[in-house]
Amino acid sequence: MPPSLTSRALGSIWGVCVGDALGGPVQFMDPGAFEPITGLEYVQPFQQPAGSYSDDGSMTLALAQSIIDSHGQYNHALSIQYFVDWFTTGRFSTIDRAWDVGASTRSALQSWRKRGTSDLQRVQDVINQKLDVEQSSGNGSLMRIAPIGLALWRDPGEARRVAREQSRVTHPVLGCLEACETPSDWQVKSVPEIRSSGWVVDTLEVALWGFFKFDSWAAGALAVANLGGDSDTAAAVYGGLAGAFYGFESIPTEWVEGMQNKGFIAEVAGGLAEVVSLGGVLN
Repeated sequence: MPPSLTSRALGSIWGVCVGDALGGPVQFMDPGAFEPITGLEYVQPFQQPAGSYSDDGSMTLALAQSIIDSHGQYNHALSIQYFVDWFTTGRFSTIDRAWDVGASTRSALQSWRKRGTSDLQRVQDVINQKLDVEQSSGNGSLMRIAPIGLALWRDPGEARRVAREQSRVTHPVLGCLEACETPSDWQVKSVPEIRSSGWVVDTLEVALWGFFKFDSWAAGALAVANLGGDSDTAAAVYGGLAGAFYGFESIPTEWVEGMQNKGFIAEVAGGLAEVVSLGGVLN
């Protein structure tokens, strides 16, 4: 029996956070330069305890909370405000500050913090001028986009439109918009051909590789994380996708229980699952 819509929604949000925490310890490392991880470990690059999610999980939770507080609807201004809250106060983080914040995300959120959300297009134009360049084709918007697909699953066209709009908040480059909109043109590759970098297309390819090559959430998550590179984001994107497919029950209980801030993750995931499940069954 396929997982319920509630299980899929829970699985996607938990999948992002657990995937992020699995990949964190080997972030920035080259494949083969470390002992393969088999579970949650100390996040040495940022000196955080095992089970810590970083910007990937934090921004996903912030976006999910904005949808919950808008009764299941996408609220562009509120999502931006919650991102700024995370960036400035550590709300949605595992600790009292934001950590592992990407350069494009930092630059964009500084603009949103300074100018506010009363004139969204004016601020967006400023960000576009600064960041609509190829060098800003990072994966910082792809990593957080799962709640959009969950909230708008009944209307794929609207989901694609909103995903592009949401990406522009921090990553207005065309490649980032298209990666958030639809996973097209993916092909199966072997491990040596897969590159887990911080560029958005590489991250999408790695996540899809893990999803199609392995037949369980855990196997795919470990395989993606053990590619090294931008492993936390790649595993987070994979985790959200695979969690929505396999359901919450597919994520090992010991990893769920080992997460930092697990009560808050459960609260947000449960809240989003509740508003999403009001619409019926997802096949």
